[in-house]
Amino acid sequence: PGTLTSMDPATDWVMTEKGWALDFDGSDYVPIPNCDLSGPITVSMWFKPRSLAGNSGWFCRTKKDTPYIQWGFKCQSGNFAMMRPSAYVYPAANPSLNEWHHAFGVSRAGRHVCYIDGVPGTVDTSATEIVGDPTQSTNIGRYEYGPSYANGVIGMCAVWNADMEWALPHLARDPHAIPRLAAVPYPLTAAPPGFAGRNRIIGGGLVAA
Repeated sequence: PGTLTSMDPATDWVMTEKGWALDFDGSDYVPIPNCDLSGPITVSMWFKPRSLAGNSGWFCRTKKDTPYIQWGFKCQSGNFAMMRPSAYVYPAANPSLNEWHHAFGVSRAGRHVCYIDGVPGTVDTSATEIVGDPTQSTNIGRYEYGPSYANGVIGMCAVWNADMEWALPHLARDPHAIPRLAAVPYPLTAAPPGFAGRNRIIGGGLVAA
């Protein structure tokens, strides 16, 4: 499970219209261990940003040396983006502040695309694919290089070591589709890290308070 870092479980776990979520204030985060993935990646995250300034990390795997960017969601100079190795893939529009949004990204050889609320951005057709590296760090609420932190609320989030673009309609409607999809029989090589509720662990790799 992940560890709440520089956080107070009594105040940072918050009940929202999307269920339990964590409130990040720009200086706290949740590191996720044992999340070294290679190949196709799908990332899903519900979030309510108060700020998208700078290079804030939301849910991503990064390094402190080159290549810094690997996979997940972060801001690049104030623009929300999905990362693929050594590049950024942008949604059609920046998410608005103080409202809930669903970010969804697929990164595989020949197709890298970032959705916000079900709307895709421009598809990157690079043949690049993610290669695992045990020196990388996976965090909710933090971009390792800098570091730079999220400012806002993050609800259900997950990463699959598979192309899950088919699941977008389910995930974009209901945050609780993530734990249900964990039981769907499709090829996975890693459990989806994320969190679903205060003091709860749903399965391997999931965050608890």
